[in-house]
Amino acid sequence: MIYIIRHQEGNGLSNCLTRDGIEACVRIAKKFKTMKKLEIYTFPPLTNGHHVRVIQTASLIGSHLKKFISLIDLFSCPNYSDNVDILIVSHHSQMHDLLSKYVENTFVWPYQNYDGCLVVSKNSWTFDSTFLRSKTNKMLRKLWEFVKRRV
Repeated sequence: MIYIIRHQEGNGLSNCLTRDGIEACVRIAKKFKTMKKLEIYTFPPLTNGHHVRVIQTASLIGSHLKKFISLIDLFSCPNYSDNVDILIVSHHSQMHDLLSKYVENTFVWPYQNYDGCLVVSKNSWTFDSTFLRSKTNKMLRKLWEFVKRRV
């Protein structure tokens, strides 16, 4: 499978991840920990130095998993493989073009979503908006929605 995620939350005043973004990388690494043949890819920052969060996110995940990361561009995306799981960390504005390397789509990443994941199989894809969210957070959110309906 190919898993495409967004870089994690950044500080609006700098180019770096927030504390929540850093902590999310630990949670993401745990999510992918069971994948023995996992390769991690991301993109270099733009020439003006913007968007280093993709490298920060991929590097932190790779460090926790003891995996190297590879820098790619949209022209050298890894091919789908039945033998290897692939994690690609990208900027949300690249998602449509990135997904188009694998399947036709009209997908637009929800701007405020940091928990989503595009899951690409050989001939199809899905978007799970809560893929990276911890089970505890999912349960609390469902409970909160239930309580709001009752009030």
